[in-house]
Amino acid sequence: MGNLKIGPRVYIIVAIMVLVGVIAFAMAYQGMNDVRATYDNVTRDRAPVTRVIDNIRAAIPDMNLQVFSVLIPEFPKSFIDQQITDMGTMEKDYRAVLADWDKNAANGASPKEQQLFTQLKADSDAWFTTIHEYAANIQKWSATGDAAAKAAAFASNDSGAVDASTKKLQATLDLLMKANATENKTVAAEAVAAQDAALMRLALTVGIALLIGLVLAVVIASSITRPVREAVAFADDVAAGNLSAKIEKHPGGEMGDLTRAIESMKESLVARVDQMREVAATVEIAADGVTGTAAEVIDVAGKAGNANLVMAGEKLANQAGNLKRALDSFKG
Repeated sequence: MGNLKIGPRVYIIVAIMVLVGVIAFAMAYQGMNDVRATYDNVTRDRAPVTRVIDNIRAAIPDMNLQVFSVLIPEFPKSFIDQQITDMGTMEKDYRAVLADWDKNAANGASPKEQQLFTQLKADSDAWFTTIHEYAANIQKWSATGDAAAKAAAFASNDSGAVDASTKKLQATLDLLMKANATENKTVAAEAVAAQDAALMRLALTVGIALLIGLVLAVVIASSITRPVREAVAFADDVAAGNLSAKIEKHPGGEMGDLTRAIESMKESLVARVDQMREVAATVEIAADGVTGTAAEVIDVAGKAGNANLVMAGEKLANQAGNLKRALDSFKG
């Protein structure tokens, strides 16, 4: 990574963020599919159970109404026979509903529901047995006018075997409906809990993915900004006159090229300063010589009484002094 140029590093940061975004989206999509699958599984397993129970609940009143309809003595025999035939058709439809349980609903039923449904089937068989006896008495009464058959039929429907078996069947159905409602509530609660857990896992996974992506982006960004800060600090040291400043390790890429260029500039500056110091030392030696020569000229001219030459010597000595002071200022 350290040898990559800045451009590729930026591209890597962008690629990481895009990749993290894609991963987060894919996880969110998969998580929602899991939640939907959980709901679909609950619906698929529980719907047939509730459907069969609802069909049984609807069929029992229809059969009772059919039983009651043949008690009207004014109806002709043909009507009663047709009603009893229709009762047989309704019984087949009812038993088909019971068979639908074994075929489609049993796998999704709870043990309690299965136990109550088994009892319901037994109660249904007893119910139809009393209905068959009732129908036989009705047909006998319709065909012969047998008063005993009529009395037996009316008694059976009113408070006898048909009435008792109907009430027992209805009581079992009520228990089955309550067990179904309880189980549906329990399963729904479990489904909601599973959905919440799935969403929590999804949020945690996406959060971790985003955090990893952010950390990687920060690391890569730091690999760009840290060498920049070091290069700026190095350049500031050189600009401040610290020609002994060094960079221990050059980074890769463009920043490495920049720091090497600054260091090369610094080395060239050091070499130039060294040359200037050598020249200054030479000039200083020459200035000392000029100062000594000027002193000798002043001394000889003074002895000879040559005022002009004395003045020229003093002027030369002053200029040599100014040059030395300038050199001292240059050397710092």
